[in-house]
Amino acid sequence: MIQLAIVHAEFEAIHPFLDGNGRVGRLLIPLFMVHKGIINKPNFYISQFFEENRDDYYDRLRRISSHDQWTEWCEYFLQALTIQANENRIRVLKIMLLHKQQRKWARETLKSRYGETAIDWFFGTPIFNTSNFTKNCGIPEPTARRILKISREQGLLKYLREPAGSRPGVLMFTELLSTAEGK
Repeated sequence: MIQLAIVHAEFEAIHPFLDGNGRVGRLLIPLFMVHKGIINKPNFYISQFFEENRDDYYDRLRRISSHDQWTEWCEYFLQALTIQANENRIRVLKIMLLHKQQRKWARETLKSRYGETAIDWFFGTPIFNTSNFTKNCGIPEPTARRILKISREQGLLKYLREPAGSRPGVLMFTELLSTAEGK
């Protein structure tokens, strides 16, 4: 983890690109963690911490070169990882609880053997166009359309873009997206 703190700081100091250095620097964190076997997939999200503590983050990076504060930087970085890991864990638990609740909702409200299949599909693709769902969800098309209609009417799904002519509507699973964003 100390290596990761140093790699991140050095990348930010080098600033090799005209644009996107911050995004690439944050992307290096989960990629490095996968490479070192700390996590299995590059799904560790640290950007929230750095964005919420932007001034402190940049100040601590500057102090590395201005005051040789590597130890302080590493402590800060490890603290950031710990705080964000805990936040991510809580978020995952909330998503798992939401999934359980929505599967129950599907059984009770949709009254279809495909209800839970639809919920699982919505969790895997929280923003989708309606024709993509009806063609790829593995549910007979009339049932899939009924599930979408009930899910919209009950507020589970909301239009991001209304259908128009031959253009399908784009739906979103707002509660999942809000939970994933920590709202």
